[in-house]
Amino acid sequence: MLMSDAISQQLEDIIKDLPWQVEAGSIATLSAGLTQQCFVVRAAVVAQSETQPLFQPIVIKLFSAKQTIPGLELWHAADKAGLAAKVIHVSDVHGFVASSFINAANLNQLNMSYRDKIQLTCKALANLHQLPCDLNVLCPTSIIADLANAAEPKLKANNIQLADVNTLISETLDSLSIDASRFVSCHGDLNFNNVLHGDGVHFVDFDCAVLAEPEWDIAMMLAINNLGQEYINCAISAYQHNISSFSTNLSSEKVTRYLDIALLINMLWFLSADIGHFDKAQHSWAETQIKHGKTLIERRFLR
Repeated sequence: MLMSDAISQQLEDIIKDLPWQVEAGSIATLSAGLTQQCFVVRAAVVAQSETQPLFQPIVIKLFSAKQTIPGLELWHAADKAGLAAKVIHVSDVHGFVASSFINAANLNQLNMSYRDKIQLTCKALANLHQLPCDLNVLCPTSIIADLANAAEPKLKANNIQLADVNTLISETLDSLSIDASRFVSCHGDLNFNNVLHGDGVHFVDFDCAVLAEPEWDIAMMLAINNLGQEYINCAISAYQHNISSFSTNLSSEKVTRYLDIALLINMLWFLSADIGHFDKAQHSWAETQIKHGKTLIERRFLR
């Protein structure tokens, strides 16, 4: 994938900002992503000697410059708990996080059943949820409002009424009986691309981290991976099997309700996204996510 001039300039500024020597010509794209991009560079993080630097791969994840980096507190906590790559350098000014490189495949790259992927993810997720962090509280209505503004032209083109989306969100939230005492630090985007499996399970991309009930993470995991309600019990069982001192009983009904919210949010996100840089697989993924949201609306309003 070709880099834009803006990305090239940002990377050039980042290389200058790094406190280590970077091996010439070592920059490689790790992931184009749907939002931020990631690159691997070889840097002398640990000097072997003054005359012979020891280069090793590090990951550079880009963000918007001069903005607070989302989810960074949970990333730090997950790093210390052995659930994420080690954060080794952060720059709000240039908009990036440098982290250690984990030599492992993501779950979408592995030949295993969906149930096995869910079990691996949810067992590690139960540990992630035990990490206390000061995050924003999940607010679906605000997310919907922000996305709807950007998606408005495509909503009309897809015969989707925003009023229907808002009604469905409102009805679902009213039926949830959200209990703030159960809030945990949620990852918020457990796409299987964001779950690495090698020497243990590690999470990446904490951009959507929020405080919410634990069922939210499971619901979004199912929604973003195009998995249905038939996997809810599998996810809950794997999650609760790994709970020790952290004790909470998950509700399959709440997962189902949150799943509806996640499907609507994802539909709007993909409708509002600039899909010009999407590859064929990403286009297909976007179409499926939009279809799931539309089906939910049509089923509710009998269209």
